[in-house]
Amino acid sequence: MKQELAVGRAWEMVWDVTSERCAHAFGNPGVYVFGTPALFTMMEAAAIDCVLPCLEEGHATVGTQVNVSHIASTSIGMKVRCKATLCSINGRRLGFEMEAWNDKELIGRGTQERVIVQLERFLDRARQKAPGTSN
Repeated sequence: MKQELAVGRAWEMVWDVTSERCAHAFGNPGVYVFGTPALFTMMEAAAIDCVLPCLEEGHATVGTQVNVSHIASTSIGMKVRCKATLCSINGRRLGFEMEAWNDKELIGRGTQERVIVQLERFLDRARQKAPGTSN
């Protein structure tokens, strides 16, 4: 059953900090702490999961804006908890506030805008832009 899309809806997730999620794995040699790309990915995943149960069949959300501050480091073996909260709805545009903590402190915060799309129509338009297709 589809759930109600409403301001205040929130979703939390927890990730383990592994070597695959470290800055080193994203091209920053020797930096074995939770990488900013992993933090952003986690925040995006939390926002997606927050509203997924509310979407009509055949719909998805796509990111259009993001602003993330990574304010503290997190070592391998620690956990990161991320919360995304739906803070605005303007037609198909959804605004989120996000925060992430490790076992000791706040490590990141940000905002994100996502837009609800009819998935097949969205993908068709993207495919029309691919090399070898006529526009």
